Amino acid sequence: MADRDIQLEDHGSLWLLRPMSEDGTTWLDQNIGDEARMLGAAVVVEPRYVEDITEGMINDGLIVAAPGA
Repeated sequence: MADRDIQLEDHGSLWLLRPMSEDGTTWLDQNIGDEARMLGAAVVVEPRYVEDITEGMINDGLIVAAPGA
């Protein structure tokens, strides 16, 4: 079992939401629009959206953390 479902990575002007488990991948597939920009398996997100998206993931029972957390 992964220690987190989604890894949050802050890169200043953008954030990466990197799936770390099957549940994380499924959540991103089902909840992030088809217009999402991808960087490998990670979804690229503007900083203004991160809080709301993270809240949705946590409310749906995912474990969300930054690297090293």
